[in-house]
Amino acid sequence: MTKLSADAVKQISAVSLAFIGDAVYDLYIRNTLIARYPRAKINKLNDMKIKCVNAAAQAQIAHALMPNLQEDELMVLKRGRNAKTATMAKNASVVDYRYATGFEALIGYLHLAGQVERLTEILTFSFEWCQKMHLFEKRETVDEKRKSHEANL
Repeated sequence: MTKLSADAVKQISAVSLAFIGDAVYDLYIRNTLIARYPRAKINKLNDMKIKCVNAAAQAQIAHALMPNLQEDELMVLKRGRNAKTATMAKNASVVDYRYATGFEALIGYLHLAGQVERLTEILTFSFEWCQKMHLFEKRETVDEKRKSHEANL
């Protein structure tokens, strides 16, 4: 891992911080899922990962984290949230996408600044939040429930 000085990290654009933060967060979730479910099939692992690594979940995690962030961390999250991005998520609201970008910027900031202990705290909180919200359990979507109900009529 490359550790940059605090000044160097502050010079990196919020979108670039989110770029690296996205990769760090995705890899953390993948590693944790493999460690917790070593015998799970890859499709199941991927399904679980997708439920936690998406704009809606990340936006909710960002909201849950905000009261406990330090001042510099909150500033980075807000910089990411307010950053102009060239793309938008296909399956997310604009607000969720912006908060997810802020969350990813925070992860990238902590990673590049070498704040491993704080990064680990936030990543652990994020994974536990996904578990607490039952994102890893199989649940029927609204559409699946509707189809099941119609089939039983």
